[in-house]
Amino acid sequence: MPQPTEAQAAEIFRLEHPHYTANLPQWKKNRAAYDGGRPYIAQALIKHLAEFKEEYEERKLRAYYFNFPRRVVRLLTQYVLSVRPTRENADPDISEDFDRAGHRVDEVMRQFSINLRIYGVAWLQIDMPSFDGPVSKAREQSERLRPYCFAPSPENVKAWACGDDCRLLWVCTEESFWHQPDPFRKGENVTVRKLWTRTDCTTVRIPEGGRAEVSGYFEHNLGCVPFIRKTEADGYAIGSSHWFADIVGISDAIMNNESESQMNVVKQMFSLLVLPETFVSGARQRIQEMAADIQTSEKQEEYIREKLDLIIARGVAITESAESKGIARYITPPGIEIEQIDTKNARLIKQLYSLCFLATDKDTKLVESAEAKQWDFQAIEQQLVTHADILEQSEYEAWEIMAKWSPSLKLPKLNYNRIFAVFELSESISALLELYGMNQQSETYQRECGKAAVALLNRIRQMPQETVETILKEIDAAGNPHQHESDDPALPEY
Repeated sequence: MPQPTEAQAAEIFRLEHPHYTANLPQWKKNRAAYDGGRPYIAQALIKHLAEFKEEYEERKLRAYYFNFPRRVVRLLTQYVLSVRPTRENADPDISEDFDRAGHRVDEVMRQFSINLRIYGVAWLQIDMPSFDGPVSKAREQSERLRPYCFAPSPENVKAWACGDDCRLLWVCTEESFWHQPDPFRKGENVTVRKLWTRTDCTTVRIPEGGRAEVSGYFEHNLGCVPFIRKTEADGYAIGSSHWFADIVGISDAIMNNESESQMNVVKQMFSLLVLPETFVSGARQRIQEMAADIQTSEKQEEYIREKLDLIIARGVAITESAESKGIARYITPPGIEIEQIDTKNARLIKQLYSLCFLATDKDTKLVESAEAKQWDFQAIEQQLVTHADILEQSEYEAWEIMAKWSPSLKLPKLNYNRIFAVFELSESISALLELYGMNQQSETYQRECGKAAVALLNRIRQMPQETVETILKEIDAAGNPHQHESDDPALPEY
């Protein structure tokens, strides 16, 4: 592909994939919910139609946020990466600084996993630093001239396309940053887009207030686009919405309910004033007299309405007719409303965790069978195993593209953990010890006990597959490992 013209450079800045366009609003919502903090409270807190402005501002200042979306993502990620993946023959320099920014490969893959949970789609980008002239081994090490990999946000990958071979044909990324190379000269915001194809890369930049211009072009001739795109199997891969949006929706409901509950407590502490209508009508007459000096009728009415709102607003006072008691008094909301909100939130929290298979307790007093509990554990485990498969496949593909940048690089043998301790191992180990303690004469029985012990050991501390196979072969070759040669071979020793 030849270097783009100025018109084509401007066209690069208009590229946007339909999937990106359709999902960007929800992606921003998901990311904001994960980030949390005061900005998200201001975004997600809902104002009542009849709520007084000053009252809403007070409620917004008092509001707090239980960040369930971040907790869910962290729990799932920690489960999957609780055991560090093994990487045989992996380059140590690259493994310890996978993105050339000081992050190990585990940290980059953790970020990739987090993006996959938040957005339902995640990217890995593999790049190579630019350099001129011959590269010696000393220069390669001192300048770290080697391929690297990082996980860009899906919000920064604007457009892409796939070829007839179902592989990426091109990818367009965007990044905005503050550019000020000289501390004594004014800096500027610069937006840069890069168009990657299977053979080259074009960089287009737009300075603050300027026009799109080609600022870089080089040919890499990798034969592939150095990006990896993955989607969750139960999300965009089958054309459905991403489940994390439902988590965010429930989390928002919990936050708004908590805000209402908190304001009810405040109103119980600071009671609500009840005034007779005669008082309000008298107040309006006095306010009208105060507004007599205002020139226009529109401004007079606005002034009267604002002053009167301070008296009759829902959060300040309520009025009653003369046929009622007709006296001023204070009332408070009943405490039962707060209990109902707390009960509602407790149910929402359970539903939130059940959506992502992190809750196995049921809203029932019936005792579940062992088979039913096992199905619950399998639902969690299968979800984690599927995610581990995606991570392992993605990392291996990243190493493959790195090897295209640097042909001398050896591909490592990866092994991500796929055995997750979602049930009590201690009970299984105790039961196994009891089986070993039984005085059994069958060599087959003892061998099967030994194999079961290997499976449990692998759950506690994952071993390389070669080690597991070696142990199993030794068990089969040894026969009964507890039977020693003696005068009476019918009496095994333990």
